[in-house]
Amino acid sequence: MSQPGFAEANLAAGDRELTAGDVLEQRLRATDQWLAEQNGTVYSIQLLGTNNPELLRDYFKTIAKHLEIEKV
Repeated sequence: MSQPGFAEANLAAGDRELTAGDVLEQRLRATDQWLAEQNGTVYSIQLLGTNNPELLRDYFKTIAKHLEIEKV
């Protein structure tokens, strides 16, 4: 779901290089920025969690085949 300000969170100039190297870090930064921009009365639901960064990287590679990764 796109929100105002979300596009800026996706690929800020400094994140363009990061996207090629580490999609996990780029998505975490985008998520932090998006959450900071949201109204305090908005709720979010975390659908996936792990303490294994490699598992998340593999997950992003898989879902990127089906979804625009910038929207995740």
